[in-house]
Amino acid sequence: MIPEYGDTVKVHTKEQVYEGIMLPRPEIFDENYTIIKLDNGYNIGIDNKRIEKIEVLEKHQRKKEERHKMEHKRIWLLRNGS
Repeated sequence: MIPEYGDTVKVHTKEQVYEGIMLPRPEIFDENYTIIKLDNGYNIGIDNKRIEKIEVLEKHQRKKEERHKMEHKRIWLLRNGS
C-alpha cells in the first residue's frame, strides 16, 4: 500500500523506527526527505536514503465537506462618531 499525506505510518530506518502521520513536504525542504508528525507533536524530516521501509498503519479518512446553507439575512452597520 502506497502511503499518502495524512496516513498513519511506521517508518523503518537503519537506526530507528518512527511512527506518525505523513505530512506534505514544505517547498523549502529537499525533495529527498519524507516528513512525519510524531505523537509528541514534533515534525521530523527523514532522508529517503535512510528509509528501509514504510508501513501504512491506518489510511486517512477524508471528511466529507458539509455545505452550510446560508440564509440571506439583512445586516445593518451603524456608525457613530467621526
